[in-house]
Amino acid sequence: MKKFILPMCLYLSCITFNTNAFNKADLDRALAGDRNLAGANLFRAYLKGADLSNTDLEGANLAEANLVNAKFFLANLKKANLSDADLSEAIFDGANLEGANLSGAKLTRTDLTRANLTDANLTGIDLSLTCLGRN
Repeated sequence: MKKFILPMCLYLSCITFNTNAFNKADLDRALAGDRNLAGANLFRAYLKGADLSNTDLEGANLAEANLVNAKFFLANLKKANLSDADLSEAIFDGANLEGANLSGAKLTRTDLTRANLTDANLTGIDLSLTCLGRN
């Protein structure tokens, strides 16, 4: 598998990442400074375990991405496309998912505590094993 190391503080919007070549360590280094991925095309990206907390992903395309066990604490995913993404065991505590497309996404054991789901598209998803709030 090819590995790409992105320079720190790189503004990543409008860059296409339509490959499975990105791993958690690479993305964490890229986001060490500016956490702006607004509008980025991360279609089918492999971001398993990535820490995207406090990252601006407004309007980003994360369709069909592998985001298993990823962290989105307080992330901005307003109008992001997460359709058919694997979000199993991901943490969206306090994330803004307003108007996001989650249709067909896998949300097994996903934590949506305090997430803003206003106008989000939840078509075809099973919320039975999803945490929607802490007891």
